[in-house]
Amino acid sequence: MRFNFSYKEGGSIPFEVKDAISGVVKKIDTAKVSVHVEADAMDFFRDLAKRAKSNIDDSELERTGLLRKAVTFKTEIYKQRNGGHAVWAAAGIDNKIKGVDEHGKKVWPVKYAHLVEYGHDVKRKGRLLSVAPPYPFMRTAIVESGGSKAAENMLVRSIKEGVEKQLK
Repeated sequence: MRFNFSYKEGGSIPFEVKDAISGVVKKIDTAKVSVHVEADAMDFFRDLAKRAKSNIDDSELERTGLLRKAVTFKTEIYKQRNGGHAVWAAAGIDNKIKGVDEHGKKVWPVKYAHLVEYGHDVKRKGRLLSVAPPYPFMRTAIVESGGSKAAENMLVRSIKEGVEKQLK
């Protein structure tokens, strides 16, 4: 999810933020609005990561525990050249988490998380040996949290609240 918001005199305002400021011509400090949006996005994606971790706990995926440990979220604010700010937020697998399983093999969850999520065929020399079923931990968490519509509603609400704070 990426949120771009900038307001300069004569500029355009995205989403339903026009309703929030209702024609008031005042320069809005986008840095403060972005901080407000980042806090709400952080809460949303923190909840999403917790749900994904609990979905991993519920399944029989616990071989090393590294996949559950690698599920994380991150938010950042970037200052743009036009004076606006961009908030970036995501939940996913941390590529820095690595370890070793009980057989001494290297385990890097970012390399196999998609195989766990969607399932896969196990083949050797072109022959199908077995089929690993999918364990959708991240997709299930997204559905449980309300999906992209819930993220969009959170974003619009957060922008409105941030702008309203600026106008008071």
